[in-house]
Amino acid sequence: MSTAISQQSNAQNSLGVIWEVPADTTEANEQLGQFSELGVTHLEITHPVSSSTMGLLERSELVILIRSEERFFTVSEIEAQPDQLIENYVEFAEQYRPYLNVAALGLLSHSHFEHPLFSDVFKPVIDSLSAVSNKSFYVFHREKWYNFGNLQQPFGIFYPDQFYQPSDLFEFDSAMRSLIATNSDQLLFIRSSWLLKAVAQYPELSNSLIEYQEKNLWELPFPNARDNGASSNWIVLILLILWSALAVQVKYLPYVRPLIMRFYLAHRFYVDDILHYRERYLAPGILMMIKHAIFGGLVFYIVAQILFSDHGIEAFFHHLPFFAITGSNYFSFFFFGLILILLTQIVALLWLYLPAKSLGHFSQAINLYAGSFYVDFFIITLMVTLFTAEIGTSITLMLAVIYVLIWFFAFNLAAFDASRNMGSGRIFYLLLTIGLHTILSFAALLLILLNTDIIEILDLAISL
Repeated sequence: MSTAISQQSNAQNSLGVIWEVPADTTEANEQLGQFSELGVTHLEITHPVSSSTMGLLERSELVILIRSEERFFTVSEIEAQPDQLIENYVEFAEQYRPYLNVAALGLLSHSHFEHPLFSDVFKPVIDSLSAVSNKSFYVFHREKWYNFGNLQQPFGIFYPDQFYQPSDLFEFDSAMRSLIATNSDQLLFIRSSWLLKAVAQYPELSNSLIEYQEKNLWELPFPNARDNGASSNWIVLILLILWSALAVQVKYLPYVRPLIMRFYLAHRFYVDDILHYRERYLAPGILMMIKHAIFGGLVFYIVAQILFSDHGIEAFFHHLPFFAITGSNYFSFFFFGLILILLTQIVALLWLYLPAKSLGHFSQAINLYAGSFYVDFFIITLMVTLFTAEIGTSITLMLAVIYVLIWFFAFNLAAFDASRNMGSGRIFYLLLTIGLHTILSFAALLLILLNTDIIEILDLAISL
């Protein structure tokens, strides 16, 4: 790790601030003085930095880090444009070359840092920059700062709270004590907005930071702050609404319960009743397909929450913006899953019904297809329970896979059931439905797995 951006003494941890530069020069100067008083040694700012701000920083004793806005790069993107990256970074580095207290420049954030080829692919860029710049270079990944001279050991870690609450002090104290206990020489970075609000609302924090700077003694008396607890979880509310809707159906549509029981316990008789049009009810099947789509939205949302961090979500939608239905957030996955399943269900019903000469009514296709989805209630209830309890991540992902398999095989089961009375045309119908459906599904899966860009985007999003 470059000594320019490492802390000055192994006996004491240093504090870094990610500075959200105020527009007013006087206010900016006051904040810089306050940072120095609190024992802050390092300041990180996002490029570009105005000349007036750089003038203030020149008179400061703080070590300055400036991070570019380049982010969400995959290895393939880096490999495809090294010359352009070098040109952009040389221009970036030249802008801050005269400023001696600018110790390091951040080149990438939230990119494919953990890919095994990252160092080799980015090495030509670093070599070219080192030849023309007097600065160190670093990358920001997973709330940590890594110098390109030592990509195994971070030189800084991030306390990520953006908006101060009194209960945050417990976590901040824990982060400080952890670094002190391990005798780590890492910097602890915090947002300037959090720090300034925290010391304004709780002066004891300011006193503790100053005492730590002067005496190397960390003691933080805690306020009478209590965790407000988790807010009501909207996915639990949706689950309760869907269970309530099912209960209403069972109570006020007396034929629903026998239909469900026969589908799972006497399936052959259920199919015979449908094919002979003795069961003509349309509402249960349509409602269940809608619920299945909503359940699918919950599955997509929960899986995204497990696999992707906030930065992972940003990276995913940065590369695939057309999926950002409600913006770069987890709700986009919910609505994407819901819409995707609704559309595939419509296609599946037409696919089942149109070539089936034995099906005289569209409701028959609906009832044959929708019956499999009642098991969703148990799968999704268990998923939501585990997710909200923050346990059983592997089991939750396995349940998501089971949901997808049920979604996949529901079509095949419905096609097999619909073919029972087709006589000589049965084989052709099964080939046209189950056969073609299986081929197309595996072809789509293979296409995704062979698409290097898609795999890299997913790998990047999961790694952040």
